[in-house]
Amino acid sequence: MKKILFLALFGSTMLHAQVREKNNFEITPYHGISLSAFTGEEDNYIPKENQKINYLLSASFGIGANVYLNDRLSIRSGLSYQRMGSEGFVYENPYNGRGSYVSQKISYITIPMHLNYHFAKKRNWNVFLGPSLSFTGKSTSNDLDMKDYINEFQVGAGYGFAYKFVINERVGIGLMQDNFLGLTYVPKNRISGDGYGNRTEYQQKIKNIYSSINVQFTYLLQ
Repeated sequence: MKKILFLALFGSTMLHAQVREKNNFEITPYHGISLSAFTGEEDNYIPKENQKINYLLSASFGIGANVYLNDRLSIRSGLSYQRMGSEGFVYENPYNGRGSYVSQKISYITIPMHLNYHFAKKRNWNVFLGPSLSFTGKSTSNDLDMKDYINEFQVGAGYGFAYKFVINERVGIGLMQDNFLGLTYVPKNRISGDGYGNRTEYQQKIKNIYSSINVQFTYLLQ
């Protein structure tokens, strides 16, 4: 009997479609886990073979909003909390085993501005692509504040896809895979002097890469 009841409930959710119309507005709170790392020129003085940097595992959460242009296209925005960075062991010499553990974590509040394409018969699949703007929050290196050395914001390319289990005409729950590729440098320019009034400006060419998997809840407001 329980099995029959479950199948009946499950079958009823599959009967609904969520084909939206122009000016429909959805909210999508979500929560999940993320992996991030730095990419680019880590440090001129530490050869790449001396570094063993791992991805940083963190929590991700936020709330999204979809404004529909028609039954297939929507503008995706909202606010996301994202922690980016990397951690791992940096060797003085790869042969003697000596070195230090480095953990660098930067918190961002990110505003996506993505074009969202909804497809399949029930519109339960979607892909998105577009720019993302991130504002810097707490930044630490081995628990020491490094906010003064990090740019206050970054620009990146956001992209991903999602699948939604349709509950009824207004409600859905699903999975979202969200990616971010940094287009601007993470550190501020370094300026050094030689004691004779000459100044040299140097930019470490480090960018963020980020990926998360989230469970999201979808609700149609209008």
